[in-house]
Amino acid sequence: MSKEIRPASNALKLFSDWNENGVRYCHWKSNEHLFPGLTGKTDLDIFINPSDVGLATQFMIKNNYKMVISHSWKRYSAVEDWIGLDEEQMLQTHLHVHYKLLTGLKNVKEQYFSFNKIVLDNIVMHDTYNIQICNPNIEIILLFTRAALKKSSFTRSRNVLSADAMKEYEYLKRRTAKADVEEFAHQMYPASIAEKLITLYNHPDDMTVYSDFRNNLIQTFRFLQSCNHAKAEQIYFRRQLFYKFRKLIGKPIRLKKKPVTGGKLISFIGVDGAGKTTLATFYAKWLSWKIDCRYVYLGTGDGKSSLLNRLKKKIVGSKSVSASMVKKESKMEHECNQNSKKKWSFKQKIKRTIANIICLSNDKYKYKTIKRIYRLVNSGEIIINDVQSGRANLIAFTDEAWQKLQDEEIDFNGILP
Repeated sequence: MSKEIRPASNALKLFSDWNENGVRYCHWKSNEHLFPGLTGKTDLDIFINPSDVGLATQFMIKNNYKMVISHSWKRYSAVEDWIGLDEEQMLQTHLHVHYKLLTGLKNVKEQYFSFNKIVLDNIVMHDTYNIQICNPNIEIILLFTRAALKKSSFTRSRNVLSADAMKEYEYLKRRTAKADVEEFAHQMYPASIAEKLITLYNHPDDMTVYSDFRNNLIQTFRFLQSCNHAKAEQIYFRRQLFYKFRKLIGKPIRLKKKPVTGGKLISFIGVDGAGKTTLATFYAKWLSWKIDCRYVYLGTGDGKSSLLNRLKKKIVGSKSVSASMVKKESKMEHECNQNSKKKWSFKQKIKRTIANIICLSNDKYKYKTIKRIYRLVNSGEIIINDVQSGRANLIAFTDEAWQKLQDEEIDFNGILP
């Protein structure tokens, strides 16, 4: 029976520290599924008062959170990403920390709102956890606002709210009162927009009202946009097209985060059968939840490698050129040296030539793989591999050895795959 997953202890401790030390914050959206956020299934969207940034950051670091950065095309002003670890359960939690309320088209997020004060002045405590959350009467207003601005003109939909957003609506509807929603709507929006929002609150499937509500929002708050809506639509379309094309041709697109301190190389070193590959692939998959991380196969055995290397392995059998094969050739050479009259047969010469070519080819393949690993590390990725204990020197380079490698002065001859 699988062990029951509990909310990450470091996340709960972080919120408790914020509460006790007067940090003004709230979990400002998607409170309907707060538990999955606390167990590392989805993100935790936190809004923090900009004046409390320093104090909030101290407690994030104290509670085992590390800052990571998104790729430039998914990076937004006044938004940070922090990933924390609950060591007992090996749970990662992702804090999407906002210092301004930001929404808009996917991967563009062009629209800011100046609702900081009204949101923070009306926070409530969650029913189950010691976490400050957005007032449901305000959250349901923000839900319709986000739903309106997240949809592109290129995307046609028959529904105002998606299936997931409808679940949030039903969750919030049970916790709100029409009079309170109407009061907050008039505080946040002009009367014309507030009235349309109240209509949507009662009839969330009214597409005519929704269309007017969306257009009025864009026009009224265009002065708070990072770019105008037409340009945001172009950026959104270009990025979606780029993503679909890369996916079609089988090329990965980097969508995840990088450590602020730069890329890392993690090697599991041990003898054959120690479980290096199992551990390496497990941790590569585990880290890949939010971080650009990949497993790179360094050997020439049964692991995933280049097409040319796979062809070579097919030629020489299921195993690559083994130590026993080289040992046999060494024995033959010793016998020939002992008896100078004995000469190599034509068959022996062919076998020895093939063995030497494959050994040199494997060394060259490994050399190129190591260079590729360091290029990926220098680009900010985390690379995980496994190395046999006797060959650890191939990857555990000192600065001096790596400089020699860059100068192509390292001699790989004689290093077996």
